[in-house]
Amino acid sequence: MSKTLNPKSKPNLGDGVNIKKISSEKRNRKSYAEPRMPVKRQLKGIKNPNHDKVGSTDDIYNIWGRRKNISTFDKGKNKGMRSLWIIIFILLAVAIVSYLGWNFFNNFKPLSGNGVVLEISGEDSVISGHKVGLTIKYENKEQVKVKNVELRINYPEGVYYVSSSKEPDNLGANLWKIGDLDPGEDGKINLDIQVIGNTNDELNIESAIAYEPVNFSSNFETKVSHTIKIEKTLMELSIDSPSEIGNNNRVAYKILYKNISDNNLLNARIRFEYPSGFSVSEVNADSLEQISENTWNLGDLQKKSSGEIKVSGFLDLANNTTSTFNAIIEIKSLYSIEHNLENDLVLEWIPYIKVSKDTLSVPSDVPLQISINNNPIDAVVNWGDELKYELHYKNNSEDAITNIVINLKLDSKYLDKETLQDNFNGDFNEDNLSITWDKNSIPSLAKLAKNQEGKINISIKLHQFDDEYIGSTDYLVKSEAKLKYKNASSEEKEVLSNTIINKLNSPIEASSKVRYYDENGLAVGSGPLPPVVGETTTYEVVWQIKSPTNDLNDVYVKTILPPNVDWGEANVYGKGNMVYNSETREVVWQIKTLEKSKDYTGKFNILLTPEKNHKDKIVTLINQTNISGMDSFSGAKISKDFPYLTSELVGDKKASGKERVIDL
Repeated sequence: MSKTLNPKSKPNLGDGVNIKKISSEKRNRKSYAEPRMPVKRQLKGIKNPNHDKVGSTDDIYNIWGRRKNISTFDKGKNKGMRSLWIIIFILLAVAIVSYLGWNFFNNFKPLSGNGVVLEISGEDSVISGHKVGLTIKYENKEQVKVKNVELRINYPEGVYYVSSSKEPDNLGANLWKIGDLDPGEDGKINLDIQVIGNTNDELNIESAIAYEPVNFSSNFETKVSHTIKIEKTLMELSIDSPSEIGNNNRVAYKILYKNISDNNLLNARIRFEYPSGFSVSEVNADSLEQISENTWNLGDLQKKSSGEIKVSGFLDLANNTTSTFNAIIEIKSLYSIEHNLENDLVLEWIPYIKVSKDTLSVPSDVPLQISINNNPIDAVVNWGDELKYELHYKNNSEDAITNIVINLKLDSKYLDKETLQDNFNGDFNEDNLSITWDKNSIPSLAKLAKNQEGKINISIKLHQFDDEYIGSTDYLVKSEAKLKYKNASSEEKEVLSNTIINKLNSPIEASSKVRYYDENGLAVGSGPLPPVVGETTTYEVVWQIKSPTNDLNDVYVKTILPPNVDWGEANVYGKGNMVYNSETREVVWQIKTLEKSKDYTGKFNILLTPEKNHKDKIVTLINQTNISGMDSFSGAKISKDFPYLTSELVGDKKASGKERVIDL
């Protein structure tokens, strides 16, 4: 029976356990296949040699539970390899750290605090509108290179870029990308600007340079400024207009401008910004060239000379209590003048002087308003038109008003007094064309309670035009009214209505006719008459135009030729140019300015070649003719139509009875 070994007791070598023999057998195992671990940790993992097999004192278990023959473990070789790798790693780390340290300490230099310095020098006073030259200098005062250097200029209102020695890097012409600057490196930019302002204005120009030192990740910035004072201006501008308006929504602005310099001024214009709800009725700008609806060219403004522009119109009192009118004199920028290279013209206008005028609407206690043909403002009328008036009044005061008297004044010699219609039978004064209503004609005018209102309606016609009116300058009807009353304190008050001016269009005297014989019976046409199928007959078309009272601008006379009618040749007597468009078959006579009281005649030939289906018929020679133009006095477009003309040749007595096409 074998003995049981006590694992806590030391092995008894005398018990017949042959340790060397067992170890010799274990040596044949492939111990190299198991992972290795440090000897100390292996030793800690030695188990009782008697745990699994009696008599095994040289076998140990490693931490993976495999037996290991400690007697054959090559500790010296593995330890040496590990040490070698450690040494290589340390040497490599030292080399990298040494390189980085050398590179850092050789590149790093502490900032001196001086940074990149910036300086602006140049003129510090200027005449408004003139050019100012500035020099912007910069220098890197640091011991290290700086990168991403950018120079920026902030232009205040009234300062405009003209040119610079280095082209800007943005559309705003206020940014220059410098790049990198080595220690001690400097540079400069020469800058020309145009300065505009009022006398004694001071304009502050700020400049900043941003940069980044190579050994910092932060951005730095240096700022400087330069102040320019306006010595004087070259022009004066003012607006004269009422500060308050009541019932009358008509307002007139008088704009005065003056060249106060010692030289002639070129490249200037004046522009208006109208109030919201303002309707322009008339602009009197003398002989100034109009560029757009609200802009006029001042041309060559002589030294010490002045000018005046009058603008009249109507304010929307219902929706606007305060209205602002702006007048602005603009000059062409020096940039656009200096950059006028070949056909690359830069047109840029900048404000030189701006003035504003406010008009306050003050509601009346007793508003009185006139409307003519349902229109409370100016409108264009024609000779023979009927004018339908409505006078509206209301008591907006806190108390009743008494003894109301309303008077309407019609200022025009072109009204037909015989056509006056007044349902209330007011007192009509034919000498001065005024009508008065009081409590005798309208009983309710004896007393008008609070919020009570009323209306008066009349009508009157304009005369038809007559040659006796030629040569006048006042082709208009001016209408205004006033209302008198007594308030609760028996004080007499008077209010005025709105004023309406109705201008009369010039009556166009024009004619359109086709003929074969002229007024003397001489043939102006050719070919068979009456016209024959398959043969060509030539006729003459005559257009005559006259404007008795006003000049007409941009006059066009147009017609379209029908099929089987061809264009011949044209002659113009007076002014204008007549052309024919073969694609549209349109004949156009254009006259830039048709002067009043002058006769204009245009003639052209047409060729008719009838077809068989025209036999025994009167054929159309020209279609409807239209005359249009702009009346220079009324400001309105006028137009007149004439019917189509046929081979009947109305008015050509000698050709009478030869209008129908025949077939030989």
